[in-house]
Formats: sequence, structure tokens, C-alpha cells
Amino acid sequence: MKDVCGALLAVTLWVSVASFRHHYRNNSELNTLLNDMETSHSHLARVYSIGKSVKETDLKVIQLSGPNVSIGTPHVKLVGNIHGNEPLGRELLLRLADYLISGYESGDDEAMAILDKMYVHILPTMNPDGFAEALEGECVNGPGRRNANEKDLNRDFPSHKYPSDTMDPVQPETAAIMEWMYKYPFVMSAAIHGGALVANYPYDVAKTKGSRAPEDHKTEDNDMFRAMAFNYAEEHGHMADSKECPDSNDQHKFDRGTTNGAAWYSFTGSMGDYNYDYHGCLELTLELSCCKYPGDHELEKHWNDNKKALLSFLKYSQQGVKGVIYNGTDEPVSKAAVSIYGRKQVHYSTENGEYWILLLPGKYWLEVEKFEKKIFRKITVPDSPFDNPLILNLDLATAAAEDYPQPSDFEPEQDNTGDFLMVGVDRKDAQEYEEIHEAMVNERKNMNEDERYDDETLPYPGDSRAADTYRLNSFICIICSIFSLLFCK
Repeated sequence: MKDVCGALLAVTLWVSVASFRHHYRNNSELNTLLNDMETSHSHLARVYSIGKSVKETDLKVIQLSGPNVSIGTPHVKLVGNIHGNEPLGRELLLRLADYLISGYESGDDEAMAILDKMYVHILPTMNPDGFAEALEGECVNGPGRRNANEKDLNRDFPSHKYPSDTMDPVQPETAAIMEWMYKYPFVMSAAIHGGALVANYPYDVAKTKGSRAPEDHKTEDNDMFRAMAFNYAEEHGHMADSKECPDSNDQHKFDRGTTNGAAWYSFTGSMGDYNYDYHGCLELTLELSCCKYPGDHELEKHWNDNKKALLSFLKYSQQGVKGVIYNGTDEPVSKAAVSIYGRKQVHYSTENGEYWILLLPGKYWLEVEKFEKKIFRKITVPDSPFDNPLILNLDLATAAAEDYPQPSDFEPEQDNTGDFLMVGVDRKDAQEYEEIHEAMVNERKNMNEDERYDDETLPYPGDSRAADTYRLNSFICIICSIFSLLFCK
């Protein structure tokens, strides 16, 4: 029986790999594949749209999670193809979705642990209109970088530091991302680009307005950003060994495959800066290929280079502290201000009372404020948070305020100075700031309401042979998995 069980697992994994063909799918094929994943694995996958592009192509997301996730589970997002002529992210993220689904079905420990501990939201393409114009093999420039309105989507987001530089109405694709972030409390994110090989972290905007000189512009969470970036580069096949791409004229020397955005080159309106300043979401910009649009014969190699790094990145969602805030009985408290003492970034609890703050291992003071009550808790973030995350639930009705933190409670930290969100404002002003921004999103957005689409609402023919093959192989995987669960112990 042991030999039979081993053979079944091998068949399941082989079928999964064989069912995924590495090639660039057009927009119709991409959405058809997402629908097929949902249909074949509805207990793990949900497909929804966050809006439409300028040319009315649905911006579809596949959300992955185990069937038994509960309150307090963090949300992570992965975004590909922000620039239409940088499509590697499309195929890497589709392969990642397929890998996690098939791994969960076959009982792979890592895939099951990831999907049982988080919601993974994957947007394979943010710029489908640009992709439709791009040309495979164009490594440096080429058409399709911008959207159909000739706007660079990674220069289109509101800037907290220089708001006057980003006052134009945002593009539909940008508005869709902004609205998406108000619907889901993402704790971390990755945006996949091409044209370099580096893990880039905020800020991208210049520290000094008008300056073109490369200069570090650190966020308040610079330590966490650097740890995430270094980890990705080290887990990647060779990112940490690369200083720059061979044919690059860039004289900037990356630090073991990582860089601060503004230290490389600065610009205003990046998606990464927006994620952090307006939502407290930590986003890395991952430049994953020296060629912007590598040939499809290179896709398997890029997957092998990035597979381990992508899986390791997702595990950072458990790093730090998380919990649920209550107000007597079991009633959750929403919009409670949660922060780390000494840092100005404010996080707000969800309607379910949930909160998450990403932190490196160490000692901190957690500060929670609501109903004119402020409490502090000493916390120690463990060294192995993925297997043993720090969970701190608080009942505001019964919690007593601990002693106010003193400077002697903290060891000297590295210099993380810079211009941070909500510096010098109290919690009431911070919440008003959030409400003003939310009103701006509602005014600017140009998108449909978020909904779950059925297959018949998306009349994309796609590649019927690939779809049929995917369904057949999914069926084989399910049968093998059921047999394994029943008879293989």
C-alpha cells in the first residue's frame, strides 16, 4: 500500500506540472484559465473582478485560501504586468496559483501551510491593454508600457509627500487598485516588473522635492522592508549575486540584490509608496528579469529562479503581531487605532476587530486606542513566527492600561528617519485623514462594483484544448487525493 500511495502522490504532482503550459496567454486565455481554476477547485479558489481597464477588459483576481481559514487570517496580494511590456509577472503568478492549488490538493505540507494561514489575492495583469500592444523579445523599450490612455500606471498613484504632483484624475486601472485596497486589509504585497534584477523597497519618491540625485529615502518600517527584500534576493536563484544587468548602463550598485527605490532613481506616484503611506501595506517592487519581455522559452527558468523566493515571501505575512480587538462580550471593535509605540504609522482594526502589524523579531510596545481609551502592551515577536505567530487579542472593556512606555524600555535602533505618514498628528486627525482619502477614491474611481463572476458572464473563448486539459488533469488530481486521504496514512 505504501508503494501505491507514493505512486499516487507522484502522479498527482506530475499531472499538475504537466497541466501547466509555460507560454504567454492573451487576455482572454488568462481569464479563462482563472475561471477554470475556480470551477475545478472552488473550495480553494474564488475569482472576482476589481474593475475594468480603459478598453473594458476585466481586471480579474484569483483569491486562494484553505477551506477552514478563520477570523484573523491576513490578506496578501501579488500584482503582475503593471507595465504592459513587462509580462513575466503574468505567467509567474498564474504558475504560482496552479502550484499552490495542486500542492494543497496533493497534501504538500508547504502549500497547505500557506493557504491555511493566509488569503492570497493574485492579480496577474494590471495593464491588459498595454500587454495587448507589447512585443515578445523587446528587452529594453518597445510598445505597451503605458495603458490605453498613454499613462504610466506606476506614476499615477496619489503621493502623500508631494500631493500637488499627482492631482490629475487617476486612470481606471489605478482607481481599481485603490478601491481594492479599501475592500481588503492587505498587510503586504509584491508588484512584479521587468528590466532589472533587484528587490526594490520604498520610498521611491525623492527625499528632497525636485532632487534627481540618488538618495536613500527610508520609511518608518525600513528594517522590515530590508529584511523582506534581502530574503527574496537570497531565496532567488541568483538575484543576490547580481550587481546590475549585463547590458545595463545603470551605475547604481545594488546591495546583495536589493535597493531603496529613491537610492536607485526617484519618481513620484508609485504604487509601492501609495500602499505604504495610505494603507500601511508593505509592498516590494520585484524586478525579475533583465529583459522586459523575455521569450516564452525562458519562462520555465524564471519560474525555477523565483518559486522558492515567492513562497518564502508569502510566509512573511505571519511576521509580527496580530489579533482581534473586542469591547466586552464577543463584540468586535472596528477602527481602533493600533500602532507600535515610537512609530507614527497607524493601522485600524477591521469590521471584525482584526489587526496585523508586520515586525521583525524583538521587543515592542503595542498601542491601542478607541473610545478615548488608550492601552499599551509589551510584546515579544518570536524568531519563528510562521509556525508560531504572536497572537494578542484584547478586550477594551476589561483591559487595564499598563505602565506608559519609557525610553529605557528600548534599545537604540538604526536610523529610520524620514517623512512618515501622519507625523505629528493625533489619532483623531489620522482617522480624518483616512476619511478624506477614502472620499477621494470614491470621487476618482471609474469601475464596477466588486462581484464574483460566473463563467457565462465572461464570454471569452480562450484556448479550449488547454481548458479541457486543465479540467481533466484537475479531475485526476482530485481522484488521487481522495484515494490518498482514505487509504494512505
